[in-house]
Amino acid sequence: SKATVSVLNWACRMAGPDTEGAPVEGKRTGRERQRYDESGRRLVCGGVVVRDAAAEEVLLVTSQSNPGLWIVPKGGWEDDETKEEAALREAREEAGAVCDIGAQIGVFEMPSNKPDRPGTVWTMFMMTATRVLDEWAEGGSRQRRFVPVAEAKGMVKPHIVQVLSKAVEAGFVKA
Repeated sequence: SKATVSVLNWACRMAGPDTEGAPVEGKRTGRERQRYDESGRRLVCGGVVVRDAAAEEVLLVTSQSNPGLWIVPKGGWEDDETKEEAALREAREEAGAVCDIGAQIGVFEMPSNKPDRPGTVWTMFMMTATRVLDEWAEGGSRQRRFVPVAEAKGMVKPHIVQVLSKAVEAGFVKA
């Protein structure tokens, strides 16, 4: 419900530093709490983060495993949170973006890069940054940039282009 999302947004904003020099909130590690579907696919939540209501630029971050690769903030959905909470947490951990969450963009089935592993299932949301932190949990290992969608599509792999395209088609982001 809208009230629940408002509470989630408030809680996420209250959880982190508001002043320069305040301690940076840690990130979750490990996969003990990770959710999987009946086929063994890892369940992932994240989103397309826009700078503001104009929705003309999206936030990209570099991959930790491949620092030359740009991605959208996303990560594992854990058993003690809702999909929306997971998406908000990932935006904060990976990009230092404190966000308001919007509509679900869609659910995307992503194949694995490795033939012996099941793929992942991504539930992706629209998010608007309400604040971008100077220091954040993964700030030492990631870069971030707000870029126009057309430019973003040229920076990411096809599976993320699919997510960005769906956000544009739904009218959430301006092309």
